[in-house]
Amino acid sequence: ELIKTKTTVENLVYECTETAEHVPRLITSIRESQQSKTASEKFRAQSRLIRDAHQILDPATRLVEVARTSVAHVSEPHIASNLQHTSNGLSTNLAELRTALNAAQQLNFSQQLVHSEELIRELDQELIEVQKAAQLKQLSPARGVTSQSATSHLMSSARQVGSSIAQLVSAATSQDEHHIGASAVEAAQSLRAFTSGVTEVVSTRTDVQLDSFIVSSRSVVHDSGRVFDRVREHAPPPVLADAAKQVSTSLRQVIACLPDNQAIEKAIAQIRTIGVSATVREPDVRVAASRLVDATSQLLIAVRSPNPQEA
Repeated sequence: ELIKTKTTVENLVYECTETAEHVPRLITSIRESQQSKTASEKFRAQSRLIRDAHQILDPATRLVEVARTSVAHVSEPHIASNLQHTSNGLSTNLAELRTALNAAQQLNFSQQLVHSEELIRELDQELIEVQKAAQLKQLSPARGVTSQSATSHLMSSARQVGSSIAQLVSAATSQDEHHIGASAVEAAQSLRAFTSGVTEVVSTRTDVQLDSFIVSSRSVVHDSGRVFDRVREHAPPPVLADAAKQVSTSLRQVIACLPDNQAIEKAIAQIRTIGVSATVREPDVRVAASRLVDATSQLLIAVRSPNPQEA
């Protein structure tokens, strides 16, 4: 055996598997971004690419850390060197991807409100499809998702929706265009996470009344869409506040559908200061993500089927 420590092998294999699961979605998002033509298609593709790129950052970062600590346990010098080299390459590409993501998000700010109606339609349709699949017994949970983790994900994403919507209303009241854009992007991403959480709950729990749960979840999406509309229309603060309150009401209705959760905590808005950079353009995310995919693949190959002659 090249690595005699069982724990090291298990950790390395686990992190490789976790990272590898995100790669296909990221590749698909890169291709969709490249193939999009209209402004609407480009925005949706870019938003999905940003989301999928964000999701691979944490597991890929953990993979780098585990790979680096595993080098000392590899008995063959050539293979140890190859593992060190590929992990360093992945680390470099992760740093490039983070930089590109930060810039892409900032360039995306002004477009989120413009395309918010399309986002709402997309998420609403996704929930409808989830309901249909569940009714036909065709919805299976994703690997590693349990009823407990699904419920936890839904609760945290619901809180984030409430928090981000409150932040968006606060930004609109202050009339800070950059803050509004940043808050709109965060609200959009939290709604995507919420929709994902709903899907996980439906796929893992049988004690939830499906129709009521989906109806309430769709209300969250639609009510959030109305907040986007009011912000875009420059509605006065009282109107914005009323729209945000309706989102909170719908969120409570969603959580009330879970037998073991009858209330939702109040969301706390966290205002983030984000610097603007106009130097990085949309393709940079695709390039950085593509490089990350290549680097990840190289590291996975080095871990799973190392060849001393390639070192």
